[in-house]
Amino acid sequence: DRIKNNEPVLDLERYECNGPRKDQTNSLPIWKKEIENTKSVYSHQLNELMNLELMKKYNASQWNNYNNYMRLSNDYHNKQMEELQSKMDNVNKKRKLAQQEAEPELNRLKNEWWNLVRKNNEIELQSQILKSQIDGIKQIKAKYASMNNDNEMDQDVQDDDL
Repeated sequence: DRIKNNEPVLDLERYECNGPRKDQTNSLPIWKKEIENTKSVYSHQLNELMNLELMKKYNASQWNNYNNYMRLSNDYHNKQMEELQSKMDNVNKKRKLAQQEAEPELNRLKNEWWNLVRKNNEIELQSQILKSQIDGIKQIKAKYASMNNDNEMDQDVQDDDL
């Protein structure tokens, strides 16, 4: 919002020590407030100065230590990654070799299975053909038997007529 309104991003007025305005120079509470503000600003500035001196003295070595730590950490993680990649590659090679070794046996079993399926289909077809032939023979036999029974009945009727 401040940037959109062209206002300063940081409010630096609180760090200024201007004292009271001309119309407030006779007011004791305002003078006390300004003195407290000046003490507070001075205290913050001393603290910042000490922090800068400490940072100047110790920060370079600390930064170097941190960089060394990050370098060692990076090296360790790269080594771990390489070891894991090597293990994965070995597992994949073993798996591929096992699949290649099993391929002829799987092909043989697949061919054997299809041959058995074909044989079963042929046997099923022959069985159906034989069943239909048997049914046909039974029908002929039944027809022949009924014709014989009719002839025997006719013969019995003729014998009775005599």
